[in-house]
Amino acid sequence: KAAFFWELLHYLENNLGWVLIALMLTVFAGWAFIQHGVPKLAEAVAKATPLSMERKLGEQVLKGFDHKFGYFSPTKTKKTRQTQIATALNALCAANQCPAYRLKFRDGGVVGANAFALPGGIMVVTDDLVKLAKNDTEIVAVLAHELGHVKQRHAFRQSIQSTISGLVLAAMTGDVSSMASGLPTVLIQMQYSRRHELEADGFALKAMQ
Repeated sequence: KAAFFWELLHYLENNLGWVLIALMLTVFAGWAFIQHGVPKLAEAVAKATPLSMERKLGEQVLKGFDHKFGYFSPTKTKKTRQTQIATALNALCAANQCPAYRLKFRDGGVVGANAFALPGGIMVVTDDLVKLAKNDTEIVAVLAHELGHVKQRHAFRQSIQSTISGLVLAAMTGDVSSMASGLPTVLIQMQYSRRHELEADGFALKAMQ
């Protein structure tokens, strides 16, 4: 039996057709896992991870934006204006079950008018968004959407998905370079983000109503 196994293996390895079939099956299995298995796995890992650990990750990410990558600089929005926005958001949360969050203001520089959620409930608002908004209601509407991301822990889940996807590609190709590991993430995040955006929109719509 052992001899037959090795003969069969030798035959398959030296038959180009079977090699191509095996390669296609490997690629398909990897793609299927990234598309369907990774999101479920990331969600399970996120639920099993203490919020304290996620908060620490969010703080490190914000520090990276502030210092390592230099995207942000200290906010120029006046304290009184920050308080007005925070008060308006608190009023929304008083009538809704908002997740725990921390509101941070930054000069976004090249990021421009934007607001987004980081792991651990950190929500960043750029000065340009504050200037662009016609009133506090517009800003609160944007932040309600970000609260939807915080509630579903989307940022943390996507960071887990990115890591797992990179590991899957590295295992398939044997290439552990950052470029190769990051390639599938870039491709799949768009699809994941569309689903997550709809979930965040649903939370924001209910909260605003």
